[in-house]
Amino acid sequence: MIGYGASSKPEGIDYTLSLFTDTVYEALRAHGIERASLVGNSLGGGVAIQMTLDHPEFAEKLILMAPGCVEEQASYFAMPGIAKMVSGFGSPDFNIEEQKRLVSNLVHPDFAPKIPDQLVAERFAVAKTQPKDVLARMRTPNLGPRVGEITQPIFVLWGHNDEFCPESGARYFLDQCANARTMTFARTGHWVQVERAAEFNQYSIAFLNDQG
Repeated sequence: MIGYGASSKPEGIDYTLSLFTDTVYEALRAHGIERASLVGNSLGGGVAIQMTLDHPEFAEKLILMAPGCVEEQASYFAMPGIAKMVSGFGSPDFNIEEQKRLVSNLVHPDFAPKIPDQLVAERFAVAKTQPKDVLARMRTPNLGPRVGEITQPIFVLWGHNDEFCPESGARYFLDQCANARTMTFARTGHWVQVERAAEFNQYSIAFLNDQG
């Protein structure tokens, strides 16, 4: 996404959900992709929701892992995990050990010792080049009241011990969407797809292959 990895990193702008969504959508279309199933965690989940609302003909199915953008932004910044993450970035002594500590906040304490060093290194490489504006000037709407507009099949996975996005958010999809299913994992944090990788892959592939 814009602001991350090898993508453009403009400074002095607001990083809005529309900016993330529009640039990802335009990139996909530029590569000739006319229809896709969207898989997103956290902010990526918000992008998947917004893209489906903006371009319903493009989205086939959605797999959302602790999706963001279904609460008011202030609610997320009050979550303990995000407070720790924001305070850690931008520090002059930010190093690989600090990155490992921050990544550990994303998972349940039981899993923290199992986080692969390669994953920490990847996140560190991104963080070193990421403009502060990506977090400081991120602007996301509350799409919670609109998820009922989505008619595509939705599979929502959440860790019960998530400190970034409250697990209660899964109810929005069950309450409003006609074709939604949810799964909650005990002793699991914000990264279901990492902490419960084998189960995540198994259930997601079955969902994508389901023709019903």
